[in-house]
Amino acid sequence: MAENQNTKAEKLYTVTSSPHIHKKINIPIIMWTVVLCLLPAGAMGVYTQGWKALWVILISVATAVITEFICQKIRGVKVTLYDGSAVVTGLLFAYVISCESYWYVVILGSFFSIAVVKHAFGGLGLNIWNPALAGRAFVMASFSLIMTSVWPVVEPASCSINKPNIEKVEMQTTTSATPLRSVKQAVTASRETHDKESLGKTPEETWNNIKKAQTVSYYDLAIGTVNGCIGETSSLLLLLGGLVLIIRGYIRWQLPLTIISTIALCAWIFPVNVGFYNPQTGVQGVDLVWFAGDPLFHVLAGGCILGTFFMATDMVTSPMTLRGQIIFGIGIGVLTMIIRLYGGYPEGMSYAILLMNTAVPVIDRYAKPKVFGARQKC
Repeated sequence: MAENQNTKAEKLYTVTSSPHIHKKINIPIIMWTVVLCLLPAGAMGVYTQGWKALWVILISVATAVITEFICQKIRGVKVTLYDGSAVVTGLLFAYVISCESYWYVVILGSFFSIAVVKHAFGGLGLNIWNPALAGRAFVMASFSLIMTSVWPVVEPASCSINKPNIEKVEMQTTTSATPLRSVKQAVTASRETHDKESLGKTPEETWNNIKKAQTVSYYDLAIGTVNGCIGETSSLLLLLGGLVLIIRGYIRWQLPLTIISTIALCAWIFPVNVGFYNPQTGVQGVDLVWFAGDPLFHVLAGGCILGTFFMATDMVTSPMTLRGQIIFGIGIGVLTMIIRLYGGYPEGMSYAILLMNTAVPVIDRYAKPKVFGARQKC
């Protein structure tokens, strides 16, 4: 009798390492929830950009899954295709490239994301960088002309919810600019143009003319009827998916809020360098325009929402503490706007996240909580 009581006591008071509170969630549940949250934005991308977008998504996901299987077999570890992590990586990689990308570019990028960025570092949970973004950086460096020169022409008029015209969109492929690239080209042209009549009398007037000339509305940016990568155009659908992840408790709301707030603030504060010409005085030059940016445009355009909710919040490559995540988010927001406004590339979210992924070990060391009951060294 006494032995039974001792056995029960040992089971009740067995000391184990944290965490001590367990929930009925695991990696497959989290990953497949992320997939479901991403599907509406992908469906919108297929709707506006045509069947090419669907083929890119299918090729990317299939390559990621096959590569995951081969790598796990080679490493001699358990095959865990059911956990959905490879599907998430393949889906995200397809979302951050153009639907006009060649099939071999899609395969190489998806393969690099899984084989090199993920399994070369030890597999799920041990990678340093976000696999999908690292794969995108690889194909951007290897096939930069293919990745940046050709985009599908997506006209809001041809993307009516009631009258889809996918065939029309598929036939219209050109070197058309995304919203961010269009603004960047206009700013660059204002500094280099010899057509003085196209410039404003002051830098502020030139900048206002550039903003007015943009035909893309906030509505188009939110719905997704704009040029861009397959899964990043519909900010509204991505935002709804991100909110689901927050409500489910899979990501913290503080990190997305920090990134979006920082991008909005920097977009408004950071100066824009534009040209001007005053015909009355004959003065022509280039000058900075401060506190005149469009915060909402930069939040809705490009990969801001996709990167904020589905890539920066990656549990493996983001800081562990709340203070660390805030530092991480501020860094992403500042770097994104520096690249967008002053770099040679119109979109900076992917590179900003990768750079801050590299800094995560330092951030974790700085932001780690103090040991309970310990005193600070003098």
